[in-house]
Amino acid sequence: MSDFTTYLPPELIDKVLSYLNVKEIGFFSQVSVNWREASNRDSVWLHHCMKNGWMKYGISGSILHEEPSAKPTTNISGTSPHFDLYGEYLNEEPSAKPTTNVSGTSPHFNLYGEYLNEEPSAKPTTNVSGTSPHFDLYVPFDTRLSPICKWKHVYLRMYHLTRNWEKGRFFVSPTLRGHSQRVTAIDSNGTCLVSGSEDKTLVTWNMLTGSKIYTVHCHSDAVTAIKIQGHHIITGCADSAVRVFRIDNGDLEFSLFGHSGSVDHLGVSDHDYIISAGSDRTVRVWSSSERKLLRMFHAHTDEIECMHCCGHMILTCSWDKLMVLYHVENDNPIQVLEGHSEAVSCCQFDEYKVVSGSADSDLRIWETSSGYCTHVLEGHTGEVYCLVYNKHVIASGASDSTIRIWSHSGECQYVLTGHLGIVRCLYINDHRLVSGGDQKKIGIWNFKTGKLMNMVHRCPSLLHLMWVGETKIVTASPESTGTITIINFW
Repeated sequence: MSDFTTYLPPELIDKVLSYLNVKEIGFFSQVSVNWREASNRDSVWLHHCMKNGWMKYGISGSILHEEPSAKPTTNISGTSPHFDLYGEYLNEEPSAKPTTNVSGTSPHFNLYGEYLNEEPSAKPTTNVSGTSPHFDLYVPFDTRLSPICKWKHVYLRMYHLTRNWEKGRFFVSPTLRGHSQRVTAIDSNGTCLVSGSEDKTLVTWNMLTGSKIYTVHCHSDAVTAIKIQGHHIITGCADSAVRVFRIDNGDLEFSLFGHSGSVDHLGVSDHDYIISAGSDRTVRVWSSSERKLLRMFHAHTDEIECMHCCGHMILTCSWDKLMVLYHVENDNPIQVLEGHSEAVSCCQFDEYKVVSGSADSDLRIWETSSGYCTHVLEGHTGEVYCLVYNKHVIASGASDSTIRIWSHSGECQYVLTGHLGIVRCLYINDHRLVSGGDQKKIGIWNFKTGKLMNMVHRCPSLLHLMWVGETKIVTASPESTGTITIINFW
């Protein structure tokens, strides 16, 4: 029987393969070298990356260059996120390999149709689970197979990463200790972590190695807010100043003075505007290029609890029970949103909607353009501490120890339980919801089904701040001395 891949044009072969799922493509590719080559095409794997919402990782290329973090001395989870070429984990042994293979390479087949002609490298001795914590896609140099195509490589890595999040395969890096008092602010760009503390210092860390890069000592009071923007670090301080540093060496470029109290919230808009809100109840818009104040808003009568920026718009929430919407180029507020009966503690917005949470236990959905409240979301029995939303759902965390998943029309879909004490932090993307709360608990949830995928019970410290990236969770402890924990899923 003739081999159809030798006479059909590539477009028709791609059409045939488009009817197969990933596992079936794997079986297809183990038949022969020709069939493996036919399936190792970007046009085949791009489709599967699109189905899983992984397009952005191939476009940015970040996942293709993501390096594993330094190997830990212990593995807190008792498992490991290491992925071998088989698409399996090293503590799950592959079945015995047959002795012949028509492709001329080692016959062992994984989910993706890749082969090995030698064993994986030796397992490290520093991981108590007996596995290695990093992704290692080994391809022998002397194979006659072509290199793995870009979008197949993206699929391999994202499948591995997604499984790590779902199954709780992680390790905890050694605790970062660089502050003598409580950590009050953190931010990261994925490779560099910046932390500020009540000890008046700013510390920059290498997230890959967990090592300290440098410490900045120029603040005269506690560092209260941090924002990384491009090649710069912006800080807010209890001494009323906004400062801008170079991220590569920590040199101070300039300072902005004008607030009469602590600068508690920071934001950026359009790469030139720096937005600050302080205990003096004012919101200020600064030009980073001109290094001067452009405009000031004084719309609140009590302290500002939360600030969120979107495009050229700014939203602030306050203890005065109000939310105020501003535009960076307008001298007066655009909208004042009034309806909560207690302090407004958290918010998020875009050009269409505003979602707010309050100490009155309710969430509210508002129209951004009119300021009209369209829905009141009732259900929590304690103060709402945090909220996030994406295109699918709204998630809120409260002092009643629950997380509620809401539709954008205001219906409660799920009540997630498992936390003890206050749910303090939430993060959401298109694939998962991450929650952080009291008693050192961090939850990884499937927000579409309301199911808990895994609970990170063994986080070594309490948390009051959390940053989540594609491969890591960073938490800061509220205790003195201030410590930072990095949990690695790669």
